[in-house]
Formats: sequence, structure tokens, C-alpha cells
Amino acid sequence: NINSLSLIIMNAWGEILYQSTYIKDPGWDGSFRGQKATPGNYVYKLNYTTADGRNFTETGAFMLLE
Repeated sequence: NINSLSLIIMNAWGEILYQSTYIKDPGWDGSFRGQKATPGNYVYKLNYTTADGRNFTETGAFMLLE
């Protein structure tokens, strides 16, 4: 059970491409400013709080493919 969250997707230069705090958000669709994002490496940062008040942060990288 998650009470709150924050998801940020950034490109390799640290530019924020996507950001959301809405728990029911379906997630990033791979686009930026109405265009498909360039295939390559991206970084995500996820902060969330569980129902019992614990806070967690996860950061990682992923490759977007065409």
C-alpha cells in the first residue's frame, strides 16, 4: 500500500522529461513535448511513502528502444 509517490524520468543530461505525483498515473509513454523520445539511456527516480509511514527512494537507469 502506497500513500504517496513521485516519479521523475530524466535524459542522460539530467533534463526532466516526465514528472508525476499521481498514484494512478499510468506512467511515462516515451514521449517528450509531443514527440517520441530519442532511443537511448534514461534515468528514473521514484520516491514513495508506504501506508505505515516508511519512505523509500529508488533510482535507476533504463534503455529506451525504438
